[in-house]
Amino acid sequence: MRIERLSWAGLRVAGNDGALLVDALGDASACAPFMGEPREPLVPVGAADAALITHLHPDHFDAATLRECIGDGVVLCPLGTEEKVAAEGLTARGVGVWEQVDAAGFACTAVPAVDGLGDAQVSWVVADAGHRLIHCGDTLWHGSWWRIAARTGPFAAAFVCINGARVRFPGLEPSGIEADLTPEQAIAAAGVLGAELVIPIHYGTFDNPPVYEETADAEGRFRAAAEARGVEARLLSPGTELGLR
Repeated sequence: MRIERLSWAGLRVAGNDGALLVDALGDASACAPFMGEPREPLVPVGAADAALITHLHPDHFDAATLRECIGDGVVLCPLGTEEKVAAEGLTARGVGVWEQVDAAGFACTAVPAVDGLGDAQVSWVVADAGHRLIHCGDTLWHGSWWRIAARTGPFAAAFVCINGARVRFPGLEPSGIEADLTPEQAIAAAGVLGAELVIPIHYGTFDNPPVYEETADAEGRFRAAAEARGVEARLLSPGTELGLR
């Protein structure tokens, strides 16, 4: 299993029988009104046979990039969102929580997640014959980590969001509460999941106060939390590949 970290929350996972994308972002234009312009160039998204999306927010569901990169390959999405995905000219397959679907040579299982705005969201467990990873989208902390570990673990790698964003979107009363995992919560989740390796995603690219504001020193706090808990952590720059053998 070869994993390329793409920009923001994206991954490209390749194996002997194909490749799939997870939350690939190649065009951030739809994000700009709320999240601002990216603070670094987005890395190119390569071709793949299928795609997974955790939820339909534009920083995780980039329909134009998926049309370009997977063609008529299937897009696995949270159950109930498939009509909106299909309306973008993509081949959509809604997947319920705990349901496993094979795609591009991988076993893909949708597991519980909680969206910061209450929209449908899942995390994805992706496995081949030798390894298993979990991609946690931009979930909040929740109480299903232990059940995920018991039902779908163990994990060679966990990809966890760490930017602890606070949002002030028009029409929504601001809560002052982070809309996704903080660095410390991300390490706690990885510890409960029993991941051999934890890799941060979903940080650094966007920061647009006061509408979308990243938590302070996300990367430094992630490192410190990992060290304090004894969790093996690794930072991967976008465009960097990790091999699980």
